[in-house]
Amino acid sequence: MKRRAFLGGLSSLVIARTSRADAPVTLGKFHTSYATDAEHKSRASNVQLAAESIDGKTLAPGAVFSFNDAVGERTAAFGYSKALVLRDGLLAEGVGGGACQVASTLYAAALLAGLEIKTRVPHSRPSAYIRVGFDATVSYPKLDL
Repeated sequence: MKRRAFLGGLSSLVIARTSRADAPVTLGKFHTSYATDAEHKSRASNVQLAAESIDGKTLAPGAVFSFNDAVGERTAAFGYSKALVLRDGLLAEGVGGGACQVASTLYAAALLAGLEIKTRVPHSRPSAYIRVGFDATVSYPKLDL
């Protein structure tokens, strides 16, 4: 999976396969937007960190992708900041807020690519950045995509 662009508050993910001529062929892509102003700086940084963790990832045929394995634990030790998260259906402050947006963008791109999804947990309430049904909740290590 290759991230096409993750700049200026636009999260775009492209899922491609390499053809015999080693030219990538786009199978699916999706983008979401996020705020980058001072109020949302921590969340934007978390989105960027999570996206960088999956940028350029490749999967062999039949392999299974794990968001949590690729991105790792969202803690301050790994550079993640406190930002709003959904916890028990309520907005709360938590380290790594924004990672679900990357997971949701990836999930939507994978759906559009026609990939088989092994595991996905929807949010407990609608998210502002993506339509219901295209969202994916991740929480290390329990909830994965």
